[in-house]
Amino acid sequence: MARHSEMNRLKILAAFENLPNIIEMAQDKAKTMPLDVNNPKSIKLHGKIGKLHKTLLQTLPFLMHKLVPNTFGKTSEQDRIRGIGQLTLVLIVKTLKSPFGSWKIDELLGLVETDAESVKVCAEGMIDELIVGNYSASVNILSQLEELGRQQRIMQMSIESNHSKTELVGFLMEQLSTPNPIPDLWIHSPFS
Repeated sequence: MARHSEMNRLKILAAFENLPNIIEMAQDKAKTMPLDVNNPKSIKLHGKIGKLHKTLLQTLPFLMHKLVPNTFGKTSEQDRIRGIGQLTLVLIVKTLKSPFGSWKIDELLGLVETDAESVKVCAEGMIDELIVGNYSASVNILSQLEELGRQQRIMQMSIESNHSKTELVGFLMEQLSTPNPIPDLWIHSPFS
């Protein structure tokens, strides 16, 4: 029994070492991906963050009580459950209590780990969708830019062609407007 208690104590201490990372991860996900009521995935992520928060608030007092008995005063187990006032907590307590009256610490810690992993997976899914969306948008923009460049080259060739034609017409008009359009060489030719 003492060995079992010591193992539970070590598990709880290890979990408490990991809790700041779990809390920080959830806060970072909430900050980097703010709630967007028009995006169902955002609503789902923030729901999972809320569930993790609730699980932490429900399990930490019991873990602390197991680690340091009478942490919350000398109250009975039922008083502690009523003090938190959560129907789900009562269900958790009943399902996690072994027949020998000790807590199933692994399952209690598993709840926190499962909820934390759920937040991480949901956030990574959203990030993956953003990456795919950004990639497809950039491919679309690139193809539009290539088409715009092609149309610009066609327009430039058309402008240059029109400019050459305008210069040719100007040159011909200038030649026609001179008083003697026939060169003197033709007039005073030795063959005439």
